Amino acid sequence: MKISVAWLFDHLGADWHAYDMRDLMARLSATTAEIDGAEPVSWAWNQFFIAEVIARNEHEVQIKIAERKKQFKLPARLDAALNAFFLVVMTENTVRWATLADLSAGRDGLVPALLISPTQLEGAWRDGLEQDDWIIEIDNKSLTNRPDLWGHRGFAREVAALVGLKLLPEEQICVQKPIRHYEKKAPYIDLSPDSACSRFAGIKVTKVTCEPSRLFYAHRLARVDAKAMNTLVDFTNYVMLDIGHPMHVFDADKVEGSLVVRQARNGEKLALLDGDTVELSSADCVVADERKPLSVAGVMGGSQSAFQQDTKAIILEAALFDAAAIRRTAARLKKRTESSARFEKSLDPNQNTVALSRYLWLLEASGVSCTVDEAICSVGPLSVEHEILLPHRLLVERLGATITESQVCSILSKLDFGVQVIESGQGLSYSVTVPTFRGTKDIRIPEDIIEEVARFFGYDAIPLVMPVRVMRPYDMSVVHRKRLVKQLCATALSMREVQTYPLFDERWLKQLNYQPVGAPALLNPVSEHWGKMVTSLIPGILQAIATNAVSEKRLRFFELNRVWSMPTESEIKEQQVCSGIFYERAGISFYEAKALLEKLFIALGHLVEWRKPIDGAPFWAEQYRVAELWIGKERLGYAGMVAQHLLTVAAEGEAFAFEFDLGMVLSIFEQKEFVIPGRYQAVSLDISMFCHRRIAVSELEEAIALSDSRIKDVFLLDVFEKDEWPDRRSVALRYVVQDDTKTLSKEEIDEVQNAVYAAVKPMGVEIR
Repeated sequence: MKISVAWLFDHLGADWHAYDMRDLMARLSATTAEIDGAEPVSWAWNQFFIAEVIARNEHEVQIKIAERKKQFKLPARLDAALNAFFLVVMTENTVRWATLADLSAGRDGLVPALLISPTQLEGAWRDGLEQDDWIIEIDNKSLTNRPDLWGHRGFAREVAALVGLKLLPEEQICVQKPIRHYEKKAPYIDLSPDSACSRFAGIKVTKVTCEPSRLFYAHRLARVDAKAMNTLVDFTNYVMLDIGHPMHVFDADKVEGSLVVRQARNGEKLALLDGDTVELSSADCVVADERKPLSVAGVMGGSQSAFQQDTKAIILEAALFDAAAIRRTAARLKKRTESSARFEKSLDPNQNTVALSRYLWLLEASGVSCTVDEAICSVGPLSVEHEILLPHRLLVERLGATITESQVCSILSKLDFGVQVIESGQGLSYSVTVPTFRGTKDIRIPEDIIEEVARFFGYDAIPLVMPVRVMRPYDMSVVHRKRLVKQLCATALSMREVQTYPLFDERWLKQLNYQPVGAPALLNPVSEHWGKMVTSLIPGILQAIATNAVSEKRLRFFELNRVWSMPTESEIKEQQVCSGIFYERAGISFYEAKALLEKLFIALGHLVEWRKPIDGAPFWAEQYRVAELWIGKERLGYAGMVAQHLLTVAAEGEAFAFEFDLGMVLSIFEQKEFVIPGRYQAVSLDISMFCHRRIAVSELEEAIALSDSRIKDVFLLDVFEKDEWPDRRSVALRYVVQDDTKTLSKEEIDEVQNAVYAAVKPMGVEIR
């Protein structure tokens, strides 16, 4: 946002030239807002001239410069009406149309038609124009919590406190029109109670004409990157940039009945001032008449009711709209405007009538011929100032410096806070009355008042004291185990770590044709495509596969992060998970990937059991090539092949994915004890079986392990499948036999082997 120092000092009744601007900028940056830049600007008005259009065609415009008594031809422009006056730049014998950049604007465009009287054509039009200025560029992010600083008057209040001036009272810059207050309905205003609007004010102005822009105001608007159009519209923009409150002009003859402030109806359409037509929903607030919407409230007006060349009467409106509702509408419609940017900050609820009074003052001061209604109509309750009690002891404690009662009262009074000193048995306190322009969200608790005092007391005046931190030992085992999981994934499994967003990219979900169930939705989404919190990390990792698979044949990604779910409508559950994918363009087998993942669990010291899914497969897995992971009686997660209909969206090939509860892995930790190896020789035996594909390898392993107490370990050697075997496969397992008390004889080994055969045959296997 740009601020004009000359404009700002209008509210102080002082000459800005009397102050050191660089020093003022440094102090303003230290106390109020982050200044991105500040530069002096000046204008050589002797190079500018007023030109009258005396003839035109589709290719060129003939102009006359009365001051030089010369005529010139310039390129055609759409707004060059006969007898209209324009600003031109003349250097030696070269003449061109004046641009906004010539007036120090940071945007392209030509200076519009100007209102010039015949008596000014010889050069008197330059009288009263500002010769120089300073333009300050403010970082908008530093103003998010300060709705009062979205206009020149708010910054003028801060400067007044810094340099010891007084802010001009509103009575000197506003017309003192009577204000008639109504609860819900005024003569031409109907405020719906369920709309996103709490206050709405308006006034009718008749016998108006569409006058060209006045150069003084067009010049000021250009310096802060606003474009002049005509006098009545310019004044709405001027008021918004002056006191920070947006307003709008309706053509009164285009309004059928009253102005109705309501929520839009689903499917309603409105043609906007920028030429676009938008479809509205019930979440959008509109200003309508009794038949149709006229504007998207707080965002942009409609073209049908806009001020035109032939407009004879207008209705001026200024309102207060709900900040969150305006932000959501602007984001959904992709129409973030200067108006919506201000309403999003929670403006002063009582400022809308001030905006109208300021506009009427501009009409009077500029001599605009019109007839104004005798009173402003205001619908909706006034906001009441609230009070905060601040103990002096708390102020000194939080500030970290000694400050006197008089200093506190002086600082707060300069910022227009009301201060009453209270002395009691508990010590000195201040009852601070917060003005409505600071009370919407900025100043709510005692610490907010302390911050106000601190920034004008001076951060440099606070003694530098090193903070003291008492260090106590605490259990770092969880941190170390989490670090170990990352190290094992990165080194033992040759995986690369990724970090995805905690929100679903709904454009990617649409490509996957996946709609998450139980995903918590944000009340105020950062954008229309990022509104739901992740319930699984797999979609994000698949998106990483899609991004990188073009140049890589093999990818292995893992991520440690949080996911959220909603077991009930009012409960949100947060969980730490570890997710990963093994992707091969040439293909990867389930058992190859399973062996890799088991390396991780073994290294972490966990015995993980692979079981058939009880409640069905997760959304990302193939139905018959997925397993549940269990530690004891607790389900850890899932691992299996990625469903082809999802993977083909990302890349060609095959992928194996896993997602398990990281919190469980980190919390279950058993101190390992040294186990004396057996003294007697162990025997390894292999068994090859031909079995149905639905029989899980884990079931075969479990049956063999339980068949004889002397079997110490069972593990997979090989799985072989052929197209000729549609429902069967060959599985080879190895089991280790050992007796703790003696060396096994051949007969005892045969006994164990027969027990194994007896255990697996009932499962329908054929021993090969």
